[in-house]
Amino acid sequence: MTKKNIVRRIADELDHTERETQQIVQRTLDVIISVLAEEGRVELRNFGVFTVKKRSRGGAAIQGPARSSWSRTVDSQVQAGTGSQRPGCDGLRWSCPR
Repeated sequence: MTKKNIVRRIADELDHTERETQQIVQRTLDVIISVLAEEGRVELRNFGVFTVKKRSRGGAAIQGPARSSWSRTVDSQVQAGTGSQRPGCDGLRWSCPR
């Protein structure tokens, strides 16, 4: 699934334009990225935890500055597919029937 697919699904469900929805989705992602850069951790309940980890590039063969990578820990309810779902829901809020 791409960001464009997510935008379309949300726009259809909420009866908004794709342009309005794209701006909201992009701003949400921008805030998550910004908080990760500033604080190194974002926790979204019933979804997962995003963290930034510093990786060293030291060693005999390669010398260079440390790099950052991020990782995501998936919430156990999401892994099991047992989150707070309504009947007919596939686990993604924007695809649940109203």
